[in-house]
This record gives sequence, structure tokens and C-alpha cells, in this order.
Amino acid sequence: MLQARKPAVAKANYSPVERPAGINQVRAKNQFGRKLKLLAILFACFILAIVVVGQYSTTVLLTYRLSNTRADLQNTRAVLKSLEVEAAALGSINRINIIAQDKLGMVEPSLEQLRVLNVAQGENSRQGE
Repeated sequence: MLQARKPAVAKANYSPVERPAGINQVRAKNQFGRKLKLLAILFACFILAIVVVGQYSTTVLLTYRLSNTRADLQNTRAVLKSLEVEAAALGSINRINIIAQDKLGMVEPSLEQLRVLNVAQGENSRQGE
């Protein structure tokens, strides 16, 4: 009797619950699948983080450029306004008369020097010549 019990006790100590041989392989595949899913999720989060950081840096860069462009536009408008004032001052009739008389020595013509020409209104007349 003693010999009959030894193999039974050895079997009981060796494996308390007997499982089919394929279950370990299924568990290993499930663990691999879970690890693969976790890796895919982490990779997707990493890519999403890179996209968010890229968008933020692009926004900051474009805001900086917009600020510089607005400052340049404001400076250009100020220069344009000063040039318009200067052009109006340089083109005034009084200034032109003063330069013509003082610097160029011009004088206004007298009434005897003026002649008025009338253009004939006929078919044979040519205007503009």
C-alpha cells in the first residue's frame, strides 16, 4: 500500500490543478497582445504630444511675426504721413513762386507781353498743334 500512495502524493505536490498544455501559450499571447496595445497607445500619445508642441510653437512664431509686421506697418504709415506733408509743402504755389523769383531770377510777365490765341472752330482747323 505504501507504494501505491507514493505516486499519488508526488503527483499532488507536482501540480495541484492540472491544466491543458495549450493554456500557457494562450496566456503568453494575451500578455504579448496587451503589451503591444500598451506600446501602441504610448506611441500614439507621444505622436500627439509632438503635434501639440509643434502647433503651439507655430502659433508662437506666427504671433511674433504678426507683431513685427504690425510695428512695421505703423512705422510705414508714419513715414507716409510725413512724406505727404512734405510733398504738400514742396508743391505749394507760394513756395514755387519764391524759388522761381529768388533762385532762378524769373519775373512775372507784364500785360503787354501776354497774348491770347483763339483757335478757329472750323472743319479745317487742327487743335493741339
